[in-house]
Amino acid sequence: MTVYINNKYWNQTYRINCCDAEIIHNLAYIVDFGDISEISSSSKELLDIKIVRKKMKYCVLFKEKAIYTYSPIHVIHNIIFHNTVYLETVFPLHGGGVVLNGESYLFLAASQTGKSTLIAYLTKSGFRYINDDIILIDMHSMSVLPYITPMHLRPESLSILNNYSCFFAGKNVTFEGYNRIIYTPDTFADTKVKIKSIFFLERTESKNSCVTLSKDEAILNLMQNLISPQAITPERLMFAMSLAHNCKIIYYSEHLEGLYIRCHIVPFAFFSSVSQGSVSHSVP
Repeated sequence: MTVYINNKYWNQTYRINCCDAEIIHNLAYIVDFGDISEISSSSKELLDIKIVRKKMKYCVLFKEKAIYTYSPIHVIHNIIFHNTVYLETVFPLHGGGVVLNGESYLFLAASQTGKSTLIAYLTKSGFRYINDDIILIDMHSMSVLPYITPMHLRPESLSILNNYSCFFAGKNVTFEGYNRIIYTPDTFADTKVKIKSIFFLERTESKNSCVTLSKDEAILNLMQNLISPQAITPERLMFAMSLAHNCKIIYYSEHLEGLYIRCHIVPFAFFSSVSQGSVSHSVP
C-alpha cells in the first residue's frame, strides 16, 4: 500500500510504501503535520520511505539507509520531522500557541515540557487554539499561519487538567508504546494572527517565575527551537532578530504545574506590564 504525506508549507512530498495496513492506519495519528492521501497531487520533490517486515522487526528504508526497529511509525515521524525543508518564507518552530483578542501567545519548549497541557488548559479558558506542537510564522507579515492539527494529550496531562475542571472527550490511541488522547478544540484560529508574546517553558526545582529575555538570549532560544537543522538559514537568523523584542522564559516546578497554569501564566496574557523591562515575576 502506498500513501503520500504532503504539506503546503513544505518543499517536498513523502511517499510511504508499506504492506502493513495497520501501520498506515496508525500513521495518521502520530504523523499529524502533513496531509495523508493515496494520490499525490504535488509537483514537489518526492522522498521515498519504505517499510518492510523482517521477522519480528521492521526495516525502514530512507535515502539508502536501513533502520531496523520495533516502532516503525516513530521512525517515520522522526525522518519527516528532521528532514523536511520548509518554504523559505516560513519560520517553523517547535511549540504551541493560542489566540486571545486577535493576538497570539506562543509557548516554545522541548517535548514533555508541558506545552500540550498548557495549551489544552488555555483552550478551556477562552483562548482559541493554534497548535500544540508546531508553530509556523509567515516571515513577510510576522504573523502565525493557520495550521490546525489535533492535540495529543498524555494520560498524566488529563489528570492535571481534570483537577481544574478541564475535561476532554477525545479518541484514545495506543500503539508502539504510544498512548495519547487525540482531541481538536472547538474554537481555533483559521486565519493569520499577529504575535503578542513568545514564552519559552523550562522546568525548575525552585520558585516559579517569568523573566524577560535579553535580545541575544531570545535570538538563541528562537534558533534552538526551530523544528530541524534544515530550517537554520541566514534569513531565518535575521528574522529571529525581529522577533526577539518580546520574549520571556517561564520557569515552573512540575509539582505545581496545575496551580501555576491557573494562577500565573494566564494573568500574564492580560497584563502588558510583564513585557516592559527585564523584570522577574514570581509565584510563591
